[in-house]
Formats: sequence, structure tokens, C-alpha cells
Amino acid sequence: MGLRTEFLTVQEDDEDFGTLQSLRSFMKSNKLNKQKKDILLISCDTITDTPLMCLINFHQTYSSGCTALFAKNYIPPMPTGVKLPGP
Repeated sequence: MGLRTEFLTVQEDDEDFGTLQSLRSFMKSNKLNKQKKDILLISCDTITDTPLMCLINFHQTYSSGCTALFAKNYIPPMPTGVKLPGP
């Protein structure tokens, strides 16, 4: 499978861009155009062991307009005998 990648970033400034605001910025600057068929958007705080090619293949197999990956929030139990700093 020939996969062409292009990385887009937002300029660092005083404003903290969220995901949607970043996409709007790309659309206004014509960095995203109608020639591009699929976009893989990954937030910088995403941690997953899901193979991204599985997600891409699923998206393409079903000709999806949008594919999202959600997971249950999991907080591992605190090991016994560990002290955290602070009050």
C-alpha cells in the first residue's frame, strides 16, 4: 500500500490551539484542500498500542467519512508503599 504522508503543524504563539482550531487554521491557509482524500489526525496527548494501519485499513475498507478510535479511561492501581510528593 503506497501511503504518502505530510505533516502539518500550527505556529507556536500565545494562543493554545485545540484540535478543531488547528483544523480551521489549516483550512483557511489552504494547507488542507479537496485534493487530499484522507486525513489522520492524532492529538499530541494520545497514547495507544493500536496499530495505526489497522485503523487506516478499516477507514478505507468501509469508505468512511470519519473514523474515530475511543477507549475506556483506565487508571492503573497505585502500587503499595509508593508516596507521592505534595500535601
